[in-house]
Amino acid sequence: MEASHEGSEAEPFGGVHHDQVLQRSHSSTGTEVSTSVQQIGEPEKPVDENDGDLSETEFDSDPANQLDPFDWGDLASRYHATIKECESNEAKLMEEWDALMNVTTHPSHILEPCVRLNLPTSYLLTIPLPVLAAGRRRSFLLPPHYTNRGAFTYIEPGFNPRNKFAEDAFTGIIGSGPAGHTAAIYAARADLKPVLYEGFLALGIAAGGQLTTTDEVENFPGFTHIQGQKLMEQMREQSEACGTEIISQTVAKVDLKSRPFKYWLHPMGDDEEIEEEEHTADSLIIATGAKARRLDLPGEEKFWGNGVSACAVCDGSLPMFKEQPLVVIGGGDSAVEEALYLTKKAKKVTVLVRRDKLRASRTNARRLANHPKIEIMYNTSPSEIKGEEKKNGLMTHLVIKNNVTKEEQTIEAKGLFYAVGHDPATSLFKGQLDMDEDGYLITEPGRGLTSVEGVFAAGDVQDKRYRQAITSAGSGCVAALEAEKFLAEEDDHVENGLETENQAEKSQTNGVVPEYRSNPLL
Repeated sequence: MEASHEGSEAEPFGGVHHDQVLQRSHSSTGTEVSTSVQQIGEPEKPVDENDGDLSETEFDSDPANQLDPFDWGDLASRYHATIKECESNEAKLMEEWDALMNVTTHPSHILEPCVRLNLPTSYLLTIPLPVLAAGRRRSFLLPPHYTNRGAFTYIEPGFNPRNKFAEDAFTGIIGSGPAGHTAAIYAARADLKPVLYEGFLALGIAAGGQLTTTDEVENFPGFTHIQGQKLMEQMREQSEACGTEIISQTVAKVDLKSRPFKYWLHPMGDDEEIEEEEHTADSLIIATGAKARRLDLPGEEKFWGNGVSACAVCDGSLPMFKEQPLVVIGGGDSAVEEALYLTKKAKKVTVLVRRDKLRASRTNARRLANHPKIEIMYNTSPSEIKGEEKKNGLMTHLVIKNNVTKEEQTIEAKGLFYAVGHDPATSLFKGQLDMDEDGYLITEPGRGLTSVEGVFAAGDVQDKRYRQAITSAGSGCVAALEAEKFLAEEDDHVENGLETENQAEKSQTNGVVPEYRSNPLL
C-alpha cells in the first residue's frame, strides 16, 4: 500500500508545514515502514531517515511555532520524546491504523491503537506526518486538521480533539448515544450551532453509548439488521454532516447556577485532570445515558454479547435464544418483565433471586409464579458462566450457588440476562439538578425540562422504564425542540430589554449581531 498527498496550505502544525509531501510505504506484510518528506517543487533527493526530524533549535527558531493558539507545553521536547518512544512500535501502530481505515472515522477510535500499545496519545499531535484516518471519502465538510486527499481522509499534525471555536455555543450537548446525536441533528437544523461532547471512553466504554456494545440491532426502524457500533457511526456522521461540532473529550465539571452555563473538560484520555479553559452554552442538553450493572462473574467478559446481555427487549428475540433455556438474574419488577418477555421465544426461563422473596409488586410476582415456562429459584446466585472455548464461542451453562446451603450446581443456559439495575451517569450534576432516589434526572414528562431553566435531559439518563434506542432518540428530538423554543423566547426577552451575559455582549456591536463563534463547519 502506498499513499501520498500534497498540502494545500503553508500553515504550520507542530512545526511541520502543509507544503510538504508525504511518501509512506508498507511492505506486503505491513510491518516495514519507510518515510520521507520533501518540499513541493524540489527535485527528488535520497531518502534520509532523519529527514523532517526537526531539532529543538530549528523548531523553536521558527516564529510560526509561537503562534499556535493551543497550549501544548514544550512541544519540541515532547516531539522528540514521543518519536523515540514510538519508534520501535511504529510498524505495529501503522498495522492497527490500516485495520481501522475501512471501519471508522471516529476520533476516539483512532486513538485506541495508541492506548492498546501503551503509546502516548500525544503521538498524534506531534508526529511530523499526517495520519491516515479513514479509507472512505467523507463528502461533508471536515473540522480543522481533517483534510480530504483523493480517496482518503487525513488527520493533520497538530490535531486537537476540539478546536478553538467550541468555547461558546448556543446549545451544548453532553453525550453521544441515540439521544445525543438526535438532539444534535435537530439542533443543527434549527441553526442552534450545537457542540456535542461525546466523551473519550466515557463510562468505561467507547463514545456512542450502550449501543456500541450490542452486536446485533433488529428493532431500530429502517434497519432489519445492523451492528450497534455501525448504527452509532451512521448517527454520528449524520449529525456532523448537519453541522454539529463534535468534541472527543469528556466533560469533567459543570456550573449550572447561572447562564450562560459553564463547563470544563478532561484532557483527552485523562479522567483525573481538568482543563483550566472555560466553555459556555446558552442551553444545555444532557444525554449522558446509563450503564447496566454487571456482576463481574468469571466468564462474563468472554461471553458478553455471546449469550450474556443486560437487555431482554433488545436481544431476547435473536435467533440464538429461540427455544433455548434462558436465565434472568434479579428479583424486582424489571426482572419480572424481562422474564415474561423472554417466554415468548424461550423454551424455559429460570429466574434467580438471591433473597427468599421477590421485590416485585404482588401483581408481577403472581404473574411470574403462574407462568408455565418460568421457574423461580430463591436464595440463589450465579457463580460462573461457561461456554464454548473457541473464539466468539457461545454461552452454554451457568454455575449457580445456594446462598443458604452453599451447594453449587451447573444448569444448562444458552442465555443470561442481568436485571439488577442501571447506574445513570449523573454524578456531574449532583447538587445542581433534581434527581430521584436512583440518581435519574427528573424531567417534565414529554418535554425533557429539568429543574434548571435552559437545561434539558434526554435518553436513559432520565428514562428508567423503557431504555430503548428508539425512545432515547425520540426524547433527544424533544429536548432539541424545547431548547429551540427556549432560546427563541430568550431572544424575545432581549428585544424587551432582558439580556443574558452572552446576549449583552452582542448589544455592544453597534446593532450588528455577530455569530457566537466562527465555526468553519457552518
